[in-house]
This record gives sequence, C-alpha cells and structure tokens, in this order.
Amino acid sequence: QRLVRQNCPVCSEREYPRPIYLERLGIAADDPSLFRRSPGCALCNFGGTSGGVGHYELLELRGEVKTSAEKGPEAELRNVAIGTGMTTITQQAVQLVRAGRVSVEEAYRTCYFGGE
Repeated sequence: QRLVRQNCPVCSEREYPRPIYLERLGIAADDPSLFRRSPGCALCNFGGTSGGVGHYELLELRGEVKTSAEKGPEAELRNVAIGTGMTTITQQAVQLVRAGRVSVEEAYRTCYFGGE
C-alpha cells in the first residue's frame, strides 16, 4: 500500500513530464490526458499538495489464485492475480494521474518497478 500526495486544486497547473516517467508508468507519450502538478500557493502552504489518497493491491485467495499461491513462485502468482482482475498499484497511480489528482512525478515516486 502507498499514500500519494494529491495536487492542490487551487494552484494545479499543466505538467509536461519527462518521457522516462511516462514510459515507466506505461503511459503513451501521445496520451491525450492533461497531466497536472501543483507548484504551491498560500492555500496549500506552498507545498503543492492537498491531502493524500491511498492506493493498494488487494489479493483475494480464490480459485486459480489460491492454487498458484500454494504451488507457484511469486512472479507466477502476480501474473495469475493480474490475469484474474487484480488492479496493481501502478495501474491505480496511472488512473489518478489521468484524472489530474496526482502529478506524474508523485505517481512514479510511489510505484514499484523492481524485477519479478
């Protein structure tokens, strides 16, 4: 689970993120979303944030996922879980970015990009 800092709604402005951030988050460079970031204002005490929102992965051990958890390695379990509909932390972060609630940099900071 992670807690991401939300953009301040008052000082939020258009963001032009580095391509490497978009690539690592799985967002196409030509994505039509208007990316947002907040530089800071008096309302947010010049921090650029307005509270936080949690995002997390929840794995229900049922059916194929349960079988994979009992027998297979972690990478296989993760693939089976995603295949059966689990939403990953990265997918949730991308949804928040596309909605303008979180900056690309903040989403990138909170996601896990380790190997399998």
